[in-house]
Amino acid sequence: MSNTPGLDDLLATAIAAATAGGNHAMANRHRRSEVVQTYAHDIKLVLDVECQRVVETLIAARYPGHTFLGEEDQTELNGKRLGADRVAPGAATLQWIVDPIDGTVNFASGLPVWCCSVAVRRAETVLAGAVYASMLNAL
Repeated sequence: MSNTPGLDDLLATAIAAATAGGNHAMANRHRRSEVVQTYAHDIKLVLDVECQRVVETLIAARYPGHTFLGEEDQTELNGKRLGADRVAPGAATLQWIVDPIDGTVNFASGLPVWCCSVAVRRAETVLAGAVYASMLNAL
């Protein structure tokens, strides 16, 4: 018997994680002005980092041996990196890919078109994923 979770379990976890991350952003949208870094065409919010942690915590509780690749892994606040270093996936390792607030500029501007995106892959093959647009209640 394999220790690899089934596709239905991975999809259910991706859905739960994307929903949890999106709901955290929605519940805290009044804090959308808490900026970590700004760029010419992008912005990083404290909520980006928080939502990534919400997603990763949920997934790690179900699959403690899996690795992560998150959009916010390199974000720094006051000179300290907020995301943990991640390990690249091997052939048998499952890796979760997280964009906690996909469309951060829209989110920060109060526009409804943003989402929480979560996927899982083995090597270069994506096995399951979910995109949850909280303000539109669309999964």
